[in-house]
Amino acid sequence: MLVHAVRNIEPGCELTLSYIAGGPSTERRKNIKTYFGFDCACELCSLAPEARKVSDERLQKAQKLDEAIGDPKRVRYTPDRALADCRELLSIYESEQVMDLRLPRLYYDALQICGMHSDQARVCVFAQRSRDARILCEGTDSLEAAALEKVVSKPSSFENFGVTKNWKSTLGEVPKDVGDVDFEQWLWRAKN
Repeated sequence: MLVHAVRNIEPGCELTLSYIAGGPSTERRKNIKTYFGFDCACELCSLAPEARKVSDERLQKAQKLDEAIGDPKRVRYTPDRALADCRELLSIYESEQVMDLRLPRLYYDALQICGMHSDQARVCVFAQRSRDARILCEGTDSLEAAALEKVVSKPSSFENFGVTKNWKSTLGEVPKDVGDVDFEQWLWRAKN
């Protein structure tokens, strides 16, 4: 098995491989016990009760956001809200230190939202972020990362690109020489 470290590992630290993809601690622990026959004692499951409660609330919110982001009607008719949900989900993932395949999938969801509405500039940036997260999780030989590279170079090649022209942009419209905060505001179409 090939394993990729997605964050720095201090010498002497115990390594834990995720058997399931997220969810609140009660759900994770039950599934691990049922399907794998052991009680999980990972860093996340071993949090103090109050910290675990806060984490569980965030992860439950993440599940709801993920479901909402996948609703094709929302993506088509209220894309600003769908993209805002992506940003909120990213914030939860950052708080929870999620660095598994949920992260590239989130960026891919944002890419799809922008692509449906003809926004080449944002599709390119989200494709880059999704590709980079894929490489972090799967390595440089990732087939998904290679497919995303094609979207980076030609955003309009994305399969559902241009259903509407509501957010039409060109690659040349990616802001340059702006600070990180302003760039993120632009990227997520956030109001100041």
